[in-house]
Amino acid sequence: MGLDLYVVKGDERFFAERMASYLGFHEFRKAWAQLLGFNLEDMQGFGGTQPWTTEPLQCFFDHSDCDGEISWQDAEQILAEARKDATKLPNTIGRLVYLWCLRSSSR
Repeated sequence: MGLDLYVVKGDERFFAERMASYLGFHEFRKAWAQLLGFNLEDMQGFGGTQPWTTEPLQCFFDHSDCDGEISWQDAEQILAEARKDATKLPNTIGRLVYLWCLRSSSR
């Protein structure tokens, strides 16, 4: 099990990479949420009662980690924010995001 990232347009695949285990992805989301100013575990769906209202990147944080797809519009927003924040995240997580940003920029 884990997070796989696929970037496709029609039948053409531009990027396919195993990114992290479920635990690694959860730790990544927790660290990024904290950087953006909220505690992920306080939010509905993560054990808390705080509703999703104005938190940044809700399309990313409140998305299933095992089902579904993210629209290209949401992916653009996520990538733009990831580029800004990658160097501010903890070392291992930040490097993963930074490498993902570099790879997605070159495609």
